Amino acid sequence: MSNAVQHSQAFKLRRFFNWFPMGLAYALLYMGRYNLTVAKNELGSLMTKEDFGVIFGIGALVYGVAFIVNGPMVDRIGGRLGILIATLGAGLMNLAMGLYLYRALSSGMTPTHIRLVFMLLYSGNMYFQSFGAVSIVKVNAHWFHIHERGGFSGIFGTMIASGLFLAFTVNSWMLGLSFLPENGQWFVFFVPAGLLLTIFLIEIFLLKDSPSKAGYQDFDTGDASSGEEDKPMPVFELYKRILTNPVIITVALIEFCTGVLRNGVMHWIPFYLKEVWGLKGSHMFRNGEWTMPWLVALAFAVAIVSFVIARKTKGRRAAWLYIFGALAFLAPFVQGGWGGLLFVAGVIGGNVAGWVSDLFFQSRRAPAAGGLYGLLVLCVVLMFFAIKPATTQIAWSDTPNVQVTFDPQRLEAANLSMEQAVEMSHRALAALDAPQTTQDLFTNLEPLRNRNGWKGHFDPEHRPDPDSLATLPIGGDGSAVTLGEVATINLVEDGLWPGDTVIAIAGVSELEDWEDVVHAVQCIPATCEGASTWDTSRCLCATRPEATRDDLVVSTGVIQTTVLRGGTTMDLEIRDPRPTQTAGDERRLAAGPAIPISPYFLGFLAFLLSVCVIGAHGLLSGTATMDFGGRRGAGTAVGVIDGFVYLGTFVQAVSLGFLTTKNWICLPLFLIPFSLIGFYLLTRIWHAKPKGRGGH
Repeated sequence: MSNAVQHSQAFKLRRFFNWFPMGLAYALLYMGRYNLTVAKNELGSLMTKEDFGVIFGIGALVYGVAFIVNGPMVDRIGGRLGILIATLGAGLMNLAMGLYLYRALSSGMTPTHIRLVFMLLYSGNMYFQSFGAVSIVKVNAHWFHIHERGGFSGIFGTMIASGLFLAFTVNSWMLGLSFLPENGQWFVFFVPAGLLLTIFLIEIFLLKDSPSKAGYQDFDTGDASSGEEDKPMPVFELYKRILTNPVIITVALIEFCTGVLRNGVMHWIPFYLKEVWGLKGSHMFRNGEWTMPWLVALAFAVAIVSFVIARKTKGRRAAWLYIFGALAFLAPFVQGGWGGLLFVAGVIGGNVAGWVSDLFFQSRRAPAAGGLYGLLVLCVVLMFFAIKPATTQIAWSDTPNVQVTFDPQRLEAANLSMEQAVEMSHRALAALDAPQTTQDLFTNLEPLRNRNGWKGHFDPEHRPDPDSLATLPIGGDGSAVTLGEVATINLVEDGLWPGDTVIAIAGVSELEDWEDVVHAVQCIPATCEGASTWDTSRCLCATRPEATRDDLVVSTGVIQTTVLRGGTTMDLEIRDPRPTQTAGDERRLAAGPAIPISPYFLGFLAFLLSVCVIGAHGLLSGTATMDFGGRRGAGTAVGVIDGFVYLGTFVQAVSLGFLTTKNWICLPLFLIPFSLIGFYLLTRIWHAKPKGRGGH
């Protein structure tokens, strides 16, 4: 790069310790922003799609409007103080949301005012969050020359992506921790709160607004403030400079479209995959799982070794080593659930976009962002053909179909305790040379209610017969004892099996798709504990139900089901997974439907969309704002542009919260016009570039 700026190694190291903790702070802000999406997915009907749309939409509107004040404020007070305000305020707001939800759920009280309370607290959270991006851009405008900022776009995209991994995947994994109670959704607010308050304390000591405040010489960054005296501008002069700049206004309109598209994919695709397609929680497009930690550690080790060797190598070989190391580092995140995929997409999109803009377009941002938007248009159009309702045929089931009950007298004769027998039989199953579902079986074993045995699920096509299971060796005091000698083994036939087609369930026979099956099961009246009563309108237990009836017939513990199995109609009595409920509980079947199209098609489209939208957002909001706003107006520029991002977020949240309750095909239809408008606007600023003198 001919206009490259040279910095000393000491300067680069100090700059790293300036932007890296700040980037971590921004990632944690994301963790404390999109945890609402994870909580909504687990709260089920306690927080409806419409509730979520209103809560998140109002929060997004507050976030966007707050930039009108906070952008110029950060230009005057500096990005360091802005980051401190963001982390402290958002940390306290997350703590408040967690405390409210903990009190509501642990007391058995349905938070009937959840929409109002969360709307207020989440809006407060989003107000403080609005200081984050403004402050990051403001600080880095002093530390990066215009010809280094394409690389910074990659940094900014990686910050966003790592925050999405923390928000969607790590928060989801935390809800699966064994020590958490069943209604432990409050945990996804407590943890981000603690981490945000911790990074607040760290940044007090590490973060500096400019090189001169860290003991280094300031330099001309070559942007719109090039050659100007580095002192705060009056607010009205700032706004005049920003609002009369046609490039910044055009970028703001593009980023309005980005706000619609980014959150239209990021939030609503996970809801669709769970509610409509019923994918398992461990599926790579939902929460994912790292079942082999040693393999994850190996990938990270390979990445580190590659980076170390690359630093000691030059030329093309070094470049390939860096690329190989990056891919090795990213590989485990592909199995890291929705957040992991967003992380990979963000790292690729952000870094490629920034690199392309600097290397091929002389630091012009629009051509690189335009290429991403062009691909984005194609993906959104293809999404129209991927949104299809799931059938009522069962594709997977974790319904137990084997039950082992131990006989206490036979155990005593064999010198085995109940705990020993259960543990040893589990070990025998794990070592069984069984089909590919052995590991699934081992992780899906459940103890019986009286703890005198276990039940588990085998793939019906490979389920061993009782005689085979009876020969499994278990032993105590060195003696060989088989499972059949100390236990009774039964095959459970009354369960949903892969291949079954649900004809009727819970008295409902008009079943068009899987959503109808889920709704029928959820609306079986349960025995409500505590002061709650069955709410017939929302199909859950509530302390203040919207509607109820005196003649309700509650669940008897079984769900009457009619299925078509192997061409034969069968009446089954499947076990009710939750006949007794506390306020806010939700009944879910341990099964999922057959999908008329591969989930990997929609998942791949969503991944490409995320690459495009995160890359374009990092390039425009993270880099173009510095270029055209300059050091003196960077905060106001990013405030205006990010304000439009969240105005778009507000529009999509409220709109899709309503439209997706009608028909999910509205999702791509709603997104297509915004992708086309964004691409068109980018062609209008294709050659735009700020004029600056540059130099060190």
